[in-house]
Amino acid sequence: VEDIKNEIEVLRTRVMKYEHKYPEPNYTKQLKELINKPPPAHKISLKNGSIIKGTIEKDKLDYLLVDTDVGKLTINKSDIENIDDLILPTPDVVFIGHGQEEVFETYRLYTGKVINQGSRRGDFVRVIYNLWGENTQLIRSDSSFVEGTQVIYRSGIVTDTVLEPNQSAQFEVQIFIPDSIKISYITRDVRWALFD
Repeated sequence: VEDIKNEIEVLRTRVMKYEHKYPEPNYTKQLKELINKPPPAHKISLKNGSIIKGTIEKDKLDYLLVDTDVGKLTINKSDIENIDDLILPTPDVVFIGHGQEEVFETYRLYTGKVINQGSRRGDFVRVIYNLWGENTQLIRSDSSFVEGTQVIYRSGIVTDTVLEPNQSAQFEVQIFIPDSIKISYITRDVRWALFD
């Protein structure tokens, strides 16, 4: 019986040491999380004058859950005076599907559709096609603007190559190249500008 009591005491001591042993901090993991963390998306002004910068993760009836640099905060909506967006809206123009390719004797014709999935207008939206040979040799490249909405800028410039948010548009890119030239692969890209 005495041996069992001694063994229990030894085990209890081991458990206490185990419970009080803190894990080594993983600085690499913590640094990676800080680097990969996006900038705060919201600026929340409270009625007491405090300002909190973070990203709203949950918007419930009575409170907000906000992810900040110091951790997650729960804020009662009754304490909030104002919420401002810190991240400016941007266009995000992407291809819809793979498009069509038609090969003619003297040129190739690429047609398709793009859509602006962003929250801001994209100006002068242009689709670029690159034709590549073996060993990543660029053979030909050409582009064209999409058939979008017409806009008149303050400078007086008129364009019909604008895509509003959630708007789609057709494109047609014609690349002059004889059908005898062998194309190994094709890449495409869509670009746009931002103007007020």
